[in-house]
Amino acid sequence: MGKKEKRRGLGALRWVFRDGLPPEVAAGQTLLRTLNRDGCVIEGAYQMEAYQVDRILLRVGFGHLEVVGRGLEIEQMEASLLSLRGELDRIEYRP
Repeated sequence: MGKKEKRRGLGALRWVFRDGLPPEVAAGQTLLRTLNRDGCVIEGAYQMEAYQVDRILLRVGFGHLEVVGRGLEIEQMEASLLSLRGELDRIEYRP
């Protein structure tokens, strides 16, 4: 697992990992891979809660993933794989 760094979000300090999701999410078998800033692939159990061209909200095993960017498009969507393209600004995990 990657090194920890502090990030501010929603008024509280949170620990995030540079190389992926927090350990409790990774233990739930949800993996996130970024493709530079041009897109990302999410593997594992997820449920889409909201989709807009500038924001996608997913429920994953232990919380939510929010992908924020411009021109977000779904390239591939299967039961355990979601591939997104577009200019990524931010990916945030919320327990």
